[in-house]
Amino acid sequence: MILRHITGRTADILVPLFVGLVRPIIEYANPVWCPMYRKHIDLIEKVQKRFTKRISGLNNLTYEERLKKLNLPSLEFRRARGDMIETYKIIHGVYDSTTTTSLYTKNSNNTRTNTNKLFKPRCATKKYQHFFTNRIVNNWNSLPDEIVCAESLNVFKNTLDKHWGYLKFSVNFVERFQVRDNPQEEESMLVC
Repeated sequence: MILRHITGRTADILVPLFVGLVRPIIEYANPVWCPMYRKHIDLIEKVQKRFTKRISGLNNLTYEERLKKLNLPSLEFRRARGDMIETYKIIHGVYDSTTTTSLYTKNSNNTRTNTNKLFKPRCATKKYQHFFTNRIVNNWNSLPDEIVCAESLNVFKNTLDKHWGYLKFSVNFVERFQVRDNPQEEESMLVC
């Protein structure tokens, strides 16, 4: 609809329209419905990919180059960042603690990366592997202590953006940021 009704194809016109009108629809309730298969991730990313290709002067660039030029993070990156923000809010008590205390089990081992490590539940079937509480554990546990122990949500967001800055425009965020499970932690995992 935007591309049909707006004749101007400059970035200063189209990007704010995309960010204000399209992206909120795409990102609504991300922690709940986050896609797990590459084909679904690519379908969602395709919306932004097609939109950025319509901006004048950018159609011959690759998708990552267009994102850098427009300073738009990939949608996959934004979903992962949103998951980390929700995890921070839950762990640091921003939400009502009576409803969120059973979501995570903290790891009592003080390890190198951070003091707020979480246990990753072991799932017998694939349908539970991509639930919010399971999919965020590797990313959260890999963050340094100065990020997860930030004194406020804004400090957390800023330090997370600096830490993950090199991934902001990456198309295959999950593949580039794959974190392998620690074999010692694997023994102490819970069963779903």
